Amino acid sequence: TSANGLAFPSGKGIDFSASSNETGKTGEILDDYERGNFTPAWTFSPNEASGITYNSQDGNYVKVGRMVFFTIHLMLSNKGTISGSGWAQIDHLPFAVAGEGGFGSITYYDNMGSFNPALGRVTQSEQIYIAQHNSGGYSQDFQHSFMNNGTRIYVAGSYMTNA
Repeated sequence: TSANGLAFPSGKGIDFSASSNETGKTGEILDDYERGNFTPAWTFSPNEASGITYNSQDGNYVKVGRMVFFTIHLMLSNKGTISGSGWAQIDHLPFAVAGEGGFGSITYYDNMGSFNPALGRVTQSEQIYIAQHNSGGYSQDFQHSFMNNGTRIYVAGSYMTNA
C-alpha cells in the first residue's frame, strides 16, 4: 500500500486463481485498469473527405485488463467534400485491437438524411466500420453521401486489446 492507495509492481495484480476452474482460461490476474479520453474522427474509404469540421468530437474509455469499453459522440458542423464514394468509419480508438475485433452499438443518430446507420463493428485496423441494413437482409457500407452537415452519432462498444 502507499499514500495513494493499493499499488502493485508492474505486471502484477489481483490474483483470482483460487476461485476459478473454468476450461479455456488464459489468465486470472487483473493487472490493469485505466480510464481516459480520446479524440475520435470520421474517416472514409477508399476516398477520404476533406474539410470536415466538428461541433463535438468526444471519446471516453475504461480499460479493465485487456477489455476496452468506449463511448463516442461525434457531431459534424461540415461533412466536407469527397471525390467519388467513401464508406464511413470512426478512427482513433485509444488502444490497438486484438483478435477478431469487437462491436460498436449505435445508440443515437440525427440528421442522417434518408439512410440511417444500423451497426458498428470494431475492426482489426482499429476503426469502427459503420453499416446500414438494406432490404436484401444484410449490412452494407454507410456512405459519406448519406450524411449531412450537422450529422450526429453516439456509439458505445467494446473490444479486446493486447496493450
